[in-house]
This record gives sequence, C-alpha cells and structure tokens, in this order.
Amino acid sequence: MKALLDGNLSTQDGIHRCVDAAEALQKCMDSKIHPSLEKMAAVQDQRKRFEKLKSTFAKRLSHHLNNLFIHQVNHFWLIQTPKK
Repeated sequence: MKALLDGNLSTQDGIHRCVDAAEALQKCMDSKIHPSLEKMAAVQDQRKRFEKLKSTFAKRLSHHLNNLFIHQVNHFWLIQTPKK
C-alpha cells in the first residue's frame, strides 16, 4: 500500500506498482465477510483506513494527471508560438 501513498507515477515501474496496489486495495474493500463481523470495531476501523487510503491516492493521482495536462498544454503552446 506504500505505492499508493508515495509510488512514482512518472515511471512505468512505479505505475505498475500503483496499479497492483490499487487492485489489491479494491479487492480488500470488496471482500465479503460475515455481517456480524462488520460490527466489530477493528473491522470498521480497517474499512475507514481503506477508504482514507483510496481517497488519498485518488487525490494524488488526480493532482499528478492535472500537472501532466498542464505541462502538455504549455509545451504545445510553446512549440506553436512563433519566435520573434
């Protein structure tokens, strides 16, 4: 899960690690357990941790993608602008 918090989103290896970690997290979050176990504080705490991790990664990924788009647009305008 460390990859979701600080994995490198700029390298192919880092992206693969993040994808693997995200899939593992999703699998954990989707796991079915007995309804009586859902009432346990430890289970509820773990679910909250999973939700926070998911949210943190989603924000991190969104920020990274936004920066990539901004960089690409700036690069596009830089090469399109005629030099004086």
